[in-house]
Amino acid sequence: RPVPAADAAKLMTAPKGFNVTLFAGEPDVVQPIAFSFDTRGRMWVVECLSYPKWRHDGKGNDRVVILEDTDGDGVHDKKTVFLDNGSNLSGIELGFGGVWLCSSPNLIFIPVRDDRPAGPPEVVLDGWNVKDTKHNVFNSLAWGPDGWLYGCNGIQAKAAVGRPGTPPKDRTYM
Repeated sequence: RPVPAADAAKLMTAPKGFNVTLFAGEPDVVQPIAFSFDTRGRMWVVECLSYPKWRHDGKGNDRVVILEDTDGDGVHDKKTVFLDNGSNLSGIELGFGGVWLCSSPNLIFIPVRDDRPAGPPEVVLDGWNVKDTKHNVFNSLAWGPDGWLYGCNGIQAKAAVGRPGTPPKDRTYM
């Protein structure tokens, strides 16, 4: 049987001078699929409530929450809901004044101000597969040393990616 999250941290062995704490676990986070850290050390977590029933209408109830440890004890004690109507969220990265999200079939950008969306989501790229998504979704956003944003596409999920409105012949096939 699975070990409860709070007990799992107690069972871990850490090198001398280090300790292990449970920063967050169920039920404080629900169906976490991706996370990133901001410059203040806070964890931004994608809670993918749509899995395994991916939406095709752009509506959803996936969340992005911000978890913060305000007293320095290694455990989050503040939770802020940044977004609660995401659709098919599976990846997150922070930068350029906002949040980048894998929201199949789209890569979206949401500007941030005071831990709240500062505008509507902007579809930057589209064309990722929403049919073969059981375990093959667009995910794992990360900034490269060249300043480009990178991500992964599921091995069995075929995609034709481009800016919204790009004709099929000009899209990048994955």
